[in-house]
Formats: sequence, C-alpha cells, structure tokens
Amino acid sequence: MNWNAFLCWLLMSLTSYSYAIAGSEQPAQTVAAQVAGTVLFATGARERFDANQVQHPVKRGQNVFVGDRIITRENGHIQLKMADGGYLSLRPSSTLTIEAYSVDPSQPTSEKVKLNLSQGTLRSVTGGVGERSKGNFRLNTPVAAIGIRGTDFSVFTSADISRVMVSRGGIAMSPFGDQCSADALGACQGSQVRELFAGQAAAYLELTKGTESPRLLEGQLEQLLPQIDELFESSGSTTPKTDTSDDTAIVKPLSLPPEIEALLQASLDQDQDRDGIPDYQDSEPNDPAQLVDTDKDGIANWRDLDDDGDGIADVLEQHWLMDPLQADSDQDGINDVTELMMETNPLSADTDGDGVLDGSDRRPLQQDHFTIGGVTWSFDDLAQAQVSTASETRAIGSSLWQMDIVASQSGQADSGKLTAGLDAVTGIWWGDAQTLKVVQQLMAQPNWDDVQKSWALNLILGQTDGNTLKSLIPLWQQQPGYILGNDQLSIMLDIAPEALQQQTYTYRPQWQIDSAQTANFSSYLESFSMESLTVDAENGLFEARVSTATGGNRLIRGRVDNGMLFGGDSDFQLEGGIVDEDQLVLVLGSGDHSTLVRLSLDGTSQLKLAQTWQQIQPNQQANTGRVEWGRWSNFAELDAQDAQLALREGYELVGSNSHFALFRPQSGDLNLPDQGRFAFNLNDYEAVYQNGSHIESASVNNAALEVDFNQNRFAMQMGVDAPSLSTTESLRSYGSLSDQGLLQSESGLSNTRASGFIGENALDAGLLFEKELTDNSRISGVSYWKRAD
Repeated sequence: MNWNAFLCWLLMSLTSYSYAIAGSEQPAQTVAAQVAGTVLFATGARERFDANQVQHPVKRGQNVFVGDRIITRENGHIQLKMADGGYLSLRPSSTLTIEAYSVDPSQPTSEKVKLNLSQGTLRSVTGGVGERSKGNFRLNTPVAAIGIRGTDFSVFTSADISRVMVSRGGIAMSPFGDQCSADALGACQGSQVRELFAGQAAAYLELTKGTESPRLLEGQLEQLLPQIDELFESSGSTTPKTDTSDDTAIVKPLSLPPEIEALLQASLDQDQDRDGIPDYQDSEPNDPAQLVDTDKDGIANWRDLDDDGDGIADVLEQHWLMDPLQADSDQDGINDVTELMMETNPLSADTDGDGVLDGSDRRPLQQDHFTIGGVTWSFDDLAQAQVSTASETRAIGSSLWQMDIVASQSGQADSGKLTAGLDAVTGIWWGDAQTLKVVQQLMAQPNWDDVQKSWALNLILGQTDGNTLKSLIPLWQQQPGYILGNDQLSIMLDIAPEALQQQTYTYRPQWQIDSAQTANFSSYLESFSMESLTVDAENGLFEARVSTATGGNRLIRGRVDNGMLFGGDSDFQLEGGIVDEDQLVLVLGSGDHSTLVRLSLDGTSQLKLAQTWQQIQPNQQANTGRVEWGRWSNFAELDAQDAQLALREGYELVGSNSHFALFRPQSGDLNLPDQGRFAFNLNDYEAVYQNGSHIESASVNNAALEVDFNQNRFAMQMGVDAPSLSTTESLRSYGSLSDQGLLQSESGLSNTRASGFIGENALDAGLLFEKELTDNSRISGVSYWKRAD
C-alpha cells in the first residue's frame, strides 16, 4: 500500500465537516437545479456558468449545482465538498461540468455521478456514491472514459491527451468507441480498457487521441501529485481580513514531511484496548458506544479524525498544542488551519500584540495599531487624520526641539498628543519606538504638510527668528528610513554607510539624554556616562568606554556594518547610526533604563581592534541557574569549534546556530513537572539578520512559548524585525521535550529551527532559533524565558 498517499488522503478526506450555509447569499438560479456540492475554498480567477449559461461568482460556502460548468483561470483554484461527502479539487486553467450528481443512500441503484473534465487538472476523492455504487460513477475527458474502484485519483487532460494517477483504490481508463460510450456510466468493458491501482507505485496511465488503449508508464507526474492546500482544507465560518480584493485569504503553502506522516500512521495503529477507537481519541475506552459529536458532522468523535471540523486531524492538533475540540483554539475569529497558512499564532488571539484580535486585524503580523489619548488608531487612519493647530514645537536646548503632534480622527475632537524630539544638527528624531513608527508613517501622508504648517505658525507666533525656521523646515520634510534602539528609547535617522574610510576613529560625547527625561523632555540627566567610542572602520568593530554610577568602567564591544552600530554585554546594549564622518548618534541601554548620546569626531589613528568572544548572562531570576550564551563581539558566524572552546567548567553546551551558542549549568537529575501546561514570557534575547556579508541587529516582538508536560511538546512563535527587512518575519517552531529537559524542533509546520532547554522545576527556559529566508539570508537568535505566573 502507498502509505504516503493514504495518509495524505486521511488528512484531507476523513476530516469531514459541515458548513453552516443557512442564510448565506446564494446566487439565484433561473431554473430549479439540484445541489451537487458546496465550495470549500476558492481563490484566483474563477467563474461558474449554470445550465442556462448564466454566470455566477464562485465563493466559499456557496452551492454548486447539476449542470454547472466551473472554470478556473491561470491562477484559480477551487475545492468542492460534494453532496455524498466526496471531494473535488479543480486546479488552475481547468474546466469541469457536473452533468449528474444524484444521491440516495436508501436506493443505491438510483444514484449516479457523472463529471466531464474538458481541460486542465482535477483531483477526485469519491464519496458515498462511489463507495456504494461504483458502476454509477463516470468521469469523461475529451479522449477518455474513467470509471472507479473506490478511489482517490488525479487526472490531467487536454483535447488530445489524458493522464491519470491513483493515490487510493483503482480506476479503469478507456478510449471512446463501440464498446465505450460517452453517455454511459461506470467503467467501460473490453480489451481496450486499462486499469491502474494505488499499489502500482510510481506509475500512471496515458491515453492519446486516436490510440487503441491507454499506456501504463513508469514515474510520477508532479502536476498530478496531491497538493498541500488540498490536505489542509480552509474550513470554518470566519475568514481573516486581508489586503486583497478577493473574498479569500492569500495564504502560503504548507508541507508535510515524512515524520508527520509517520505520526499520523502511528496514531492510527495505536489501540491498546482493541475497541476500534484510536487511543488518542479514546476518552471512554470502556464505552465503544460513545456518541459525542463535537462538530455535528454525523460522525461520533471516537470515529472522527477531526472532532472540531477545522480541517486538521486531531492527532496533529494535539501534536501542535492546539485544541482538537475547538476549530478556533484562541477564539480570535480565525480558524486554526487558516492561522497556520497565514503564519499567525493559533495559540494567541492577538499575534502582533497591537490590541486588535487577529480576526479583525488587516495586518495581524504587524503592529499597526496604537493609542492616542485613549483612542485606538491604525496606520490606515493616519491618512485621514485631522491635524490640530495645537500641534506645537519648542526649543529644549541649543539644537534640540520638542515636537508635539495633536490630531483627531474624522468627526472627533482632538484625541491626544504625540511627542518626539528633533536634533537640528544631525536631523535625528528620538522618542519611544512606537511613537517614532507612527511619526514615520505620518510623514508619508499628505496631511504631514498640515503638521509642518502648524509647527511653522507656532514658531512665527512665538517670534522665532527666520533663520531658525528656515533651518528646521528641511528637517521636517525629510523622511528618515531607519529606526534604531529599543522600545523605551529609539532614534529615527538616515545613516551614511560609506561615510568612514579604512581607518580608526575616536568620538567623544557632546550630550546625552536619559530615557526618564524623554517622556516629559525636561533637563538632561546622566545616569551612566559614555566616555568615548572607538570605531575601526576597516574591520567593522567598535569599543565604547562607559562609566557607571558606581564609578566603574566598562568596555562595550560590537559591530559596525553598513553605517549601523550594535553590540553589548550582559548589562548594556548599544545601537546607533553614523550620520556623517564627524558625528554619530546612539542609544545605550541597561535594563529598563536608556540614554541617547550624540558624539562628535575627536581624531583618527591606525589602531586596530580585534573581535573577542563574549559570554552573555541574561537577566535571570535569583532561584534559577546561571544560563549563558556566547558569540563573537562582532556577531561573526561560528565555526564548529568555537562553542566547544568557549565551554566553561561547570557548564554544558546545549546547542548552537550560525551566530550563538547556548550553555546551561551541569546538573544531576533534573526536576521537571510530569504534567501540566505552562506559558513562558520572553525575558531577554539577542538576534541578528544576516544578508550575505551584511549583519544587523534584529528585534523580537510578541514572542510566545508554551510547553505541555503531558505530551512533552512545545510550541514557540515570535515576530522579528530588522532595519533592512521590509516586513515582519514570523518565526514558528513545534517540537519535543526530552527527559533531560532538552527542546528540539521538528520540521512540518516549523519554519524555524529551534533547540534549547527547560530549567529546574520548569521555572525558565533557553532557546536558540534560526530561520533561513533565502540561500544567503537568515535570522538567528538566542533567548531566555521565564515561566508566567
């Protein structure tokens, strides 16, 4: 038996479910027509013509009828659930006519199914009619008649040639002629008939117009293999709002690796009490008459591979920590299978953490909602924002300005104020990260002119001299492309990647502003002081000398790449940009405290810096082990020996990826829960985005980690942004937990490799992660998590 094909069929055809279509709009038919099936999924260009040649749209949840001619264009795809439980998938550039589809289980001899595929590719999984009355099923093409033996098969046809492959059961194929009429039902008879069964591995039948009989050929045709979007049916009654004019979501394809197919097979084989109910579904092992039917599909849960009818087999939902009895595990308005395809988190109702449920969020992977004065805005609202003349600007230093933006949504009073800072010398803006993202978006809107006019009017009324106003207006009209820093304090600027020559530069601070002061833009306060910054432009390295409030000094090392600086140690993180050869601006952070520093050139030299190994201890709880990770100071790629050479006494290497190595203290027996499910919050991390030789700092948002000790499984999801990434990347890992507390991701739904550990008593966790974006670009990182209370 072809188990791969069989398991694919299981996931698709045995996840039977019903659609609530009562009350939904249904195109009117000019004549009464018999319902043949329901649209499960439709995307791309497609159309339906009824028996009277009246055109109708093809939308999810609508019926199709006997006599309908259904067409998909080059990018179209339609999946149908038929009246007898069968399934049809019409792939791009295809035309199918439903000539007959009558279902009556009480009188099987009166049932009949007749389909005509005039061009294109069709996959058919026969339903009740095909099981009860195989002789009453027929699929015709321009050159062939195809009858069935109880079947899952795929067929391609043009006007001159037809090819068919079988995944389950068998088919009989014949050319039309004296012994095979196009008007008949069932398989034809005679010496010209050729049969094909699923047990004939890697084989297909081909019939060319004018030949006497089909030929049996070796090989598999890619165009006829089952596709993944036919395995995960887009079920459920809710669809996400997306940036598409179509009524269906644009989704990314999934893939089923061999280990997932093996998992499905193992789940079918396990039945310890031999009552015919798979163990993973057997909540009442002593009651084989259990009649609970969660999805009301007429199949009791003990027999139903998909209890909630969301299109994902129960065993996979448990494997991926979703709820097999809830089609929408996180209750966000999007069913689980759609979330997997969209790369949103089926375990989190608000994947991007912007306060809007995924089902109502046009961009559920991007933080595009924010609050001003208690009113929720989206980036889309900014284009219609009404700017108030209360938008003001005032000087807070010799070159520093406070910029206030007061705006309201259409028809509302002023809803609140945004405040950012502007340095008139370097042209950089500063503030918290969310405010700068909003300002950056507003700069691209037509009403940004209104903001500038309000500021100019404010300065004129305040009798600001004309030269000052003339120097500020060009800065207002720029649209800086990079936001660097951290959540509490960031800078928005344009960087100068080619400003430095192949030599070493020394910079001294001109001023610094503490993050505690940016909220109200009062006087400057220095809580830790930047003493100097040395940049080795040739080798792409820097060293920052920092004096702390306790009187100590620290050297903070990092990378200079494409005009950006980033680095740090266990206590400090630094990120900034080069404005020109004479000036750079950076944010220096430690814990919940950050400082903005502007530095100017003090001199040049031929001094060369060297990369060093950095051992990082993240911020941890007092009652947890001293977790560490390591990397090169310039975030260079690790080779096979780097992590082993850095291994310290009393620690063990958990694993490594391209840029980071993770260590944990050696211990004897590890105390872990034997049951329960726990959520973990991200406490500390480092991440980079590498594109060829270019490496830059990456930020993680809305990270989630759940560990199920009942099943020894984990699920991790996070969003990652970087200055040069055009969109937020969604990282997702599912995997196993070993007896030693080790976490290891598995392929399948995981788009990210992850490995790590759970700490003593499951109080914390460490996790490496890496996602390959292209052949020469990736996201790599390491993270430390604390268990949620």
